[in-house]
Amino acid sequence: GTLGEVHPLVLEAYGIKAQTTAAELDWQVLLAHRAPVAQYRALPRHPAASRDLALVAAEDMPAAEIAAQIERAAGKLLESLTLFDVYTGEHVPQGKKSMAYTIVLRAPDRTLTDEETDRTIQKILKVLAQSDVVLRA
Repeated sequence: GTLGEVHPLVLEAYGIKAQTTAAELDWQVLLAHRAPVAQYRALPRHPAASRDLALVAAEDMPAAEIAAQIERAAGKLLESLTLFDVYTGEHVPQGKKSMAYTIVLRAPDRTLTDEETDRTIQKILKVLAQSDVVLRA
């Protein structure tokens, strides 16, 4: 947009005595950059199951690729996934890195049993193993 002070001769021509500022804004551009409208979501009725997994992967494997595999394997039960640590060094083989994720699982209609949670974690580990990503010993 454009913002500026109106020239005194223009003010005089319109009989305006006060110093005046004018602006011209492109509303389409402004609206395209507005914050998204907040969406209401009811608080969960059932508790979540949280697990931390320390995984070992090739040093050049992107964390986003591992996250995508976890998301696909966990399916609809995955509420959130957070990478909270990346480590290379002692106790991690050369050319590998350790990445620690917190996985939060929740079913909207029931409390997950330990067996359901463990089954989902095993499914995640099985999918990750296909990319040579394993649980850190």
